[in-house]
Amino acid sequence: EEPLAGDHPVRTLPGFLRSAHHAGALDIAFKRMGDMVLEDMDLIDRGLPPLRSKRAERETVSRMRSKPSDRN
Repeated sequence: EEPLAGDHPVRTLPGFLRSAHHAGALDIAFKRMGDMVLEDMDLIDRGLPPLRSKRAERETVSRMRSKPSDRN
């Protein structure tokens, strides 16, 4: 569970590095992600290679499909 308690044992591990990851949940980040997808789709539509989108690995796709979702 996050955030880790100040006395959590993992904090004493050698080389442990905490990293904030809240920025991905900001509205501006979601907008930028959407813009990047649209830019890549435009490139693909024009017969050009996308800048960011990559072909999904079969193993990754099968793992994602097999996960239960609590979304409606």
